[in-house]
Amino acid sequence: MKKLTLLLLSITLISGSCTKPKPVEDNNLLRSPQETAKTMTDLDSSLPPEQSPLIEDDSDLKNAEKHLVWFFDFIADHNYNQGLSLYGGGYANLYDWNPDVDPFDKPLLFSRGCEQNGWRCLKIKSVTSKERIGPGKYSFKVQFLNPDGTLFVKHALEGQEDQTDQTEFTYEVVKLNGKFYVITEPQYVS
Repeated sequence: MKKLTLLLLSITLISGSCTKPKPVEDNNLLRSPQETAKTMTDLDSSLPPEQSPLIEDDSDLKNAEKHLVWFFDFIADHNYNQGLSLYGGGYANLYDWNPDVDPFDKPLLFSRGCEQNGWRCLKIKSVTSKERIGPGKYSFKVQFLNPDGTLFVKHALEGQEDQTDQTEFTYEVVKLNGKFYVITEPQYVS
């Protein structure tokens, strides 16, 4: 009887372990940092403040600003690998502009964006305003320096009467899993 019980138990365990595992229905792995930040913002805003998973303090705003400045310092110095470690924005424009580049070669895409495609990868001259715009999300207005040390001015397009020359530009930074990422592309000038 003991042997029969052990045999039945073994068969049950073996047959139970042979079932096909259910697929994971977690699409979070495919989300961009922007989508993840929106989901986190939606989650955070639905909870009372004492239950918020995204507890922040003033140091987060300062750290977000530092990461923004570092990002532009790196790409202005053509140090694209380090710049990319602080970037969480999109690549669609880079893919469109550079169909000959492997989409996984992010440093080459950034190099092309900054050196050939019209991005202005400049150092920040000053941060003129900063604010927390949501849980883990920050907005900054910045001015840039041209390589010769003068203020960068994005001129209005000819024939566009409703536009004016621009010297301040808005950039967003998000905090995900304790890290900060710039999610706005560098300025484009055709």
